[in-house]
Amino acid sequence: MFLCNVGGEILAFDDTHTAHPYATEIPLLYWLYDSPSKTFTWVMNIVALHAVRGESISID
Repeated sequence: MFLCNVGGEILAFDDTHTAHPYATEIPLLYWLYDSPSKTFTWVMNIVALHAVRGESISID
């Protein structure tokens, strides 16, 4: 996760991956290095952006 404070507003970028070891025909899959297991995995990388403005939360 990456946090960025811009003028009192906070942006958080978070990424995760979902393994699809048998899905060879799905677009947007690729080999990604998984550092905890020290292996390459056939995955889809999912990125989420969370924005906090003042006391409200907006999730895009």
